[in-house]
Amino acid sequence: EIQVLTSNDYGRGPPSILQVFYVGDVAPFAAPLDVKVTNKSSTELEITWKPPPDDTTNGGVIAYKIHYWQSATENCVIPDSIPNPKSVTEPS
Repeated sequence: EIQVLTSNDYGRGPPSILQVFYVGDVAPFAAPLDVKVTNKSSTELEITWKPPPDDTTNGGVIAYKIHYWQSATENCVIPDSIPNPKSVTEPS
């Protein structure tokens, strides 16, 4: 919804007629910020992050999805595809 009005040093004028429009569904184009992982125990991790900027979410974030897997090597390598990933979805 958009409404436009004018203003000057003496106040605001009346608003325009309310315009309602739909921009369509578009995926967010920014990742969460400041992602941090903390070992809590040998079987538990704490993952925290800050949401991406509001102007990059195209209507707001409705959930976050975390993918994780057990590495087969000591060196962390991000594969092109993750075999059998587990995932957790957390509503925002």
